[in-house]
Amino acid sequence: GVMTASPVLMIRSVPSGVTEKDLEAWAKSYTFTDRDGATRNTSCIKSLLLTDRMIGFVQMGDIEEARHIMDLYISSPDQVCMRRPDGTHLLNLIYSDKQEIRAQPRAS
Repeated sequence: GVMTASPVLMIRSVPSGVTEKDLEAWAKSYTFTDRDGATRNTSCIKSLLLTDRMIGFVQMGDIEEARHIMDLYISSPDQVCMRRPDGTHLLNLIYSDKQEIRAQPRAS
């Protein structure tokens, strides 16, 4: 069957001060060659930041984009990083099994 849901990447230990906008910008910052041989940028449908646990989620545009970033994470982990005013932070990624990012219920 066709996968309609977009893949989600989870970022453990998000650098402090990072916002959901920053996560989105990071997720869109990669260029890759897709299956059809076209060069394109990665895209981000949405991002979520759990500030209390410093865990971030980015929902990528499609599976190829997510695979590109995860392949890079495995082959060249130093390229999977976020540049911040206080320096460059390497990111710890996990391919999430979430099919999409849903709003987190607020803890009461």
